[in-house]
Amino acid sequence: YNKFCFYRWMAMAALGQEEDDDDGGFMADYDLFPIPSSRPFINTRIQQHRFVDELPHDGRFTIYDSAKNAGGIPSLMSGSADEWNNMISAIVNKFEDPDLPTYGGRTTDMLVVMSLHKDSPDRFYNIDQKVVSGIKSVDNELPWEEKCHEFEGFYGIHFSHDTLVRGKQKGIFPENMEASERVSLATDMLKTWAKECDTMRRVIT
Repeated sequence: YNKFCFYRWMAMAALGQEEDDDDGGFMADYDLFPIPSSRPFINTRIQQHRFVDELPHDGRFTIYDSAKNAGGIPSLMSGSADEWNNMISAIVNKFEDPDLPTYGGRTTDMLVVMSLHKDSPDRFYNIDQKVVSGIKSVDNELPWEEKCHEFEGFYGIHFSHDTLVRGKQKGIFPENMEASERVSLATDMLKTWAKECDTMRRVIT
């Protein structure tokens, strides 16, 4: 799984390898569920698989999800081809750092991205928080009126593994809920969101 997380970066960097091809683009986690009415590429037309208009932030590499003061969470990202290449180079070089953090004896692309931010917060990428954490979206203590107002203009909801763990700890999800059930959970949440929030009625048709 961790290897594939790194392969996806190389795949995005490879998109700009063809001659006269400097498109770049967006990459999203498989558990990032988009909110169509607020999609980040609303001003980016695609013609023959090429981006015609400018990417957000003038193509500067941007991560739209983050942890408090810890750096970006790579659930939704965008950048030009050059920026993707710069990031993959920085990631590969970071593996030479003997202090690179690990989780369960392994490093992850998220830990590397956060480590880059710790080294130099403004050098490698922008952070533009436009992703709703999955746990916030299912938190029953937050009224829908507040949810709709607070998250208006966001791009998507990230139903990560952490959402499942924290949801069980809070008693929101049953203890026997499996990771594979996140899809149905997210679908139900988006339907409810569309029903409760006037600005979200186009999410589910």
